[in-house]
Amino acid sequence: MSDAPKEEGKKKKGKLPVLIVVVAILFGGGFFGMKMKGGEKKEPEIKLGKIVEFDEKLFNLSDMQTYLRTTVALHLKDGYDEAKFKEVLPAVEDTMNLVIRAKSPAQVQTVSGIQKLKKELAERINTVLANLESGSAGHKDEKKDTAKDKGDGSPESKKDVPGNDWDSQSGPVLKVYFKAFAVQ
Repeated sequence: MSDAPKEEGKKKKGKLPVLIVVVAILFGGGFFGMKMKGGEKKEPEIKLGKIVEFDEKLFNLSDMQTYLRTTVALHLKDGYDEAKFKEVLPAVEDTMNLVIRAKSPAQVQTVSGIQKLKKELAERINTVLANLESGSAGHKDEKKDTAKDKGDGSPESKKDVPGNDWDSQSGPVLKVYFKAFAVQ
């Protein structure tokens, strides 16, 4: 008879730690689940607006023997004043000329090279537009941006994040499209 109460006491003690562990796991899971759900910060949605298309252009690449024939279109941020953009088209075209002419044939013959070119074009055009809007005539900021992302495939730019579908995260130019692209 004295063995029966001892066995009952052992059974109760055996269940208590298991019950505490189960409650702790459920509490911890619920706590971290709420943290993860509440911790997600949605970035503001960027909406695409109008597309500005340029005429077909022929660019002499940096080796001075190879040419790139392309038609470029820029997708602007929704709400950006298209008339304002058209006023500064010469500056935008000049920037495109400088960026593309600095490329070697090897830099524009791969898919990743073309994607980097799109990102660099968007970044540099946005820099020029920001300088023009602020009334700044200097190209010092533009040179600083060039030093950050040389367009040579180095992963120095934050915008080269895998899976990123935008060519630029901010600025009037969000996407760059090549309607035609031929290296000759």
